[in-house]
Amino acid sequence: MSNWQLHSKDLWRLTRPSRLSLQQFFFAVSLIAGGLACSPSDKVAGESHRANSATAKLELIASKTGNCDIQMTSVAALLGVNFQDIPVNPTRYEAAAIVGAGCAIYDLDNDGIPEILLLRMRTRDDMSGSKQPGIGLFRQTTDGQFIDATRKSGLDTCLGGAGVAIADCNNDGWPDLLITSPYDVSLWLNNGAGKFNDVTQTAGIDHAGWAISASWFDYDRDGWLDLFVTNYLENTNLPCTSLSGGKQDFCSPLLFEPTTDRLYRNTSGDSKTIAGAEADVRFVDVTVESGISTASSAGMGSLAVDFTNDGWPDVYVASDQRPNRLWINQQNGRFLEQAVHFGCDADFQGRMQASMGLAFGSVESPEYESIIVSHLSGEFHAVYSPIPNGFVERSRETGIGTLTRPYTGFGVALADLDCNGSNELLTVNGRVARPNSIPQNDAEFWAPYREPIQLQQRSNGVYQPIDFDAEVSLHLARGLSIGDLDSDGDVDALISTIGEPAIILRNDSVRAGHWIGIRATDANLGKRTCPGAVLLIKTTNGIIRSTLQPCQSYASTHQDLVHVGLGLVQNVEWIDVLWPHADNRTERFEPAEEVGLMRVDKVHVLVRGQGRLIKTDR
Repeated sequence: MSNWQLHSKDLWRLTRPSRLSLQQFFFAVSLIAGGLACSPSDKVAGESHRANSATAKLELIASKTGNCDIQMTSVAALLGVNFQDIPVNPTRYEAAAIVGAGCAIYDLDNDGIPEILLLRMRTRDDMSGSKQPGIGLFRQTTDGQFIDATRKSGLDTCLGGAGVAIADCNNDGWPDLLITSPYDVSLWLNNGAGKFNDVTQTAGIDHAGWAISASWFDYDRDGWLDLFVTNYLENTNLPCTSLSGGKQDFCSPLLFEPTTDRLYRNTSGDSKTIAGAEADVRFVDVTVESGISTASSAGMGSLAVDFTNDGWPDVYVASDQRPNRLWINQQNGRFLEQAVHFGCDADFQGRMQASMGLAFGSVESPEYESIIVSHLSGEFHAVYSPIPNGFVERSRETGIGTLTRPYTGFGVALADLDCNGSNELLTVNGRVARPNSIPQNDAEFWAPYREPIQLQQRSNGVYQPIDFDAEVSLHLARGLSIGDLDSDGDVDALISTIGEPAIILRNDSVRAGHWIGIRATDANLGKRTCPGAVLLIKTTNGIIRSTLQPCQSYASTHQDLVHVGLGLVQNVEWIDVLWPHADNRTERFEPAEEVGLMRVDKVHVLVRGQGRLIKTDR
């Protein structure tokens, strides 16, 4: 163990004043040594509304290279969030029950502070006669607490689901909800008065199949967000037994037939001259004519970003034990599947893996973004790093492969938790079958499926594990959403689970540097954020690339905010925004001190048309 490591039981004995004194000592030592300084002052300002957190249970705790520690504190109960996804009749071993549901952190009421949304997986038995809504919406109050607003929001009639994708699909300025399930999808429009209305039928969405993840993106660049939905497997409940012991358990996905994903074009703007002039929205299923129907998959995760740097968004699909799919936008309404050609369909040996969750962001260098795919135990997270005309799999070189192989990963995210300029990797895990030696136990049915949450940091070019208290971090976890829940300038995490309360991990890490938050919006499109916008952030250390796409992880949605750690950099020289619109417009936003633009340690809203146009063709 490093001299700088503190186990949670040791830190637990420290009061906040004594911990700050220790950090101040480290800070002084690092200044004298000329090393990486870890000032505690950044966190002190946010302590006033957290005074009672000393009684919270620590979820993860570890030291950072350079004397900085990363600390994630489990605070769901403390903040008033009490939500559980407990499937009815689990011994029926319905496949949907073990797959679980996603979650979301998002500002749904435009008050500047995010809400929390959680789901109960909709199985055949779960919703029959249940008095509990299948969804939980928790609104944040001004004192940082959360209240259950599900019934007031109108979402209490939602039967539950598998995933949630959030975006403003009718350009009225209010984020809307797309809920997936094993049987259908439902679209809930935000009316701006705290209510959501189910408009699935009137919107023309008639979805058949087991939908899990969905992504909002403007594939035809007409200013209206379209919808990609992953369909998983043919939804048949088969009783299964283990070949090794004859015990009943959840089925392998290989026993089910794969399906076809679906693409819906948003046609709301076809007959409108003013964006957002009406509150209705219309979609047309273009799965066949777009080419998406030409290849099947067992889609669990989806990611819609511009992988070819041509200004047109593409779609990557994590496909469970089948080839992953990469749909390249042909710029004419059609897509061509090219995962094999681009080198991201399988592992480095060409083997199919149990692909579940997806993360997109900086792994080895801030100048480019990689795809991370979570997998089954015995496999390892795939790390697809970009090269000219494709990707190369680098799970071994980054160290991520070895660390992730023991566990079954679902939700996954890249985030700079301590703002040192390098992303950490957070994965939530949980088995899909019991170990062979463990029989069914109705009283503790879900316990054998639980696994540790994993957190990794990059050190000396490779990722290393961050120690945690295994006794309090074993969970059957599925969804993962990240965002700055308490608006203190660092990234927190929301985790959905099966058979136990959902988890909120508040980031109490000591900052190793500065940060900047960015929202890319379009005033002509209801002031909505623009999924797929690419940000190039210029600092004295070079270029940082980050893409705004909240629909990531596993069946989840992140906060619609790009949060970038800057390390010791104190100035941002400019930010280029490559807008995902028809004119291929790239704008440069530069410092303007009179309005505070480009200041670090602050969230900035960049509005299309207010920057300096530098190019219209890339």
